Amino acid sequence: MFVLECNIQIGNYSFTQVKAVKVVKDINLLSDTATIELPASAMFGNKEKGFERRALETTIKVGDPVSITLGYKDILLKTVFKGFVTSIYPNQPTVKISCEDAVYLIRKKNLNKNFIGTSLQEVLQYITVGTGVKISEAIPAVNFEKFLLKNVNGAKALQKIKDTYGLTIYINDDNELYAGLKYAVSPEKEVSYDLQKNVVKHNLKFTTSENVRLRIKVVGVKKDNTKISVFVGDQDGEQRTIFRYNITDPKQLKEIGENELLQMKYTGYRGSLTGFFIPFADRGMKCKLHNTKFPERQGMYYVPKVVMSYGTSGIRIQTELGTKLL
Repeated sequence: MFVLECNIQIGNYSFTQVKAVKVVKDINLLSDTATIELPASAMFGNKEKGFERRALETTIKVGDPVSITLGYKDILLKTVFKGFVTSIYPNQPTVKISCEDAVYLIRKKNLNKNFIGTSLQEVLQYITVGTGVKISEAIPAVNFEKFLLKNVNGAKALQKIKDTYGLTIYINDDNELYAGLKYAVSPEKEVSYDLQKNVVKHNLKFTTSENVRLRIKVVGVKKDNTKISVFVGDQDGEQRTIFRYNITDPKQLKEIGENELLQMKYTGYRGSLTGFFIPFADRGMKCKLHNTKFPERQGMYYVPKVVMSYGTSGIRIQTELGTKLL
């Protein structure tokens, strides 16, 4: 029998009974976020000193560290989120607490620096220094002739890099900041689903490559931040943009675009599925998908995003399928 269990640590306080928890982890967003819904008041204290009822909106503070552990008692428990309280919304009879991962600490920094002859690695180290966030070893070798940060917070600085250079930027579960190409880090862990066995619901659509219309814009970025662009694919297709650094030969950029097009125009599933907490799925994993009715449609996909929900109806993980790996 699967018995739900949760442990929410906020500051010095632990909560084992909540109305609802939602955790969103997405490589396309700077930060992981969580929402916790608790009773508006709770009993605080111990047997020695006694107990007293307090309103959570005045007991919990913005900036308090947060840890969320979910699972099934004596079967599987996982810490699915670590971060900080960003806001508190009192709303009788519950209080809603919004949280953000360590980007919260980076956001609090105010930055002013004009870099000359620098690298992505150096800029990221400047942005994160003093926050406890480590820099991933998988950062690509990208050089800048100049890079200006003028009176911006750390999160806006990361967003500038993300928007200007088309990089995927997020903090992984090891508290490491990754900035690079979206699928450059190969997934190590795997989750397996069968559409007829362990999937609660899904909105997946199986599409052949011939029916996928895509147009890819490949942007080559020079050291001085000037750019050159080439286009490949279908004129009437959905446009995607990819960036490459220190590559400005149009022929080479076109070859890169054609290779990306082959990966994106795959025959397979697109969409998301919802399962339980077992099997466990997380952002950055690979997902092996079975279909008993159509075994030839089996495939392996990258997981860019998960949404974890916990409440009286149980635990659910909504898993989004990204590019097809196999």
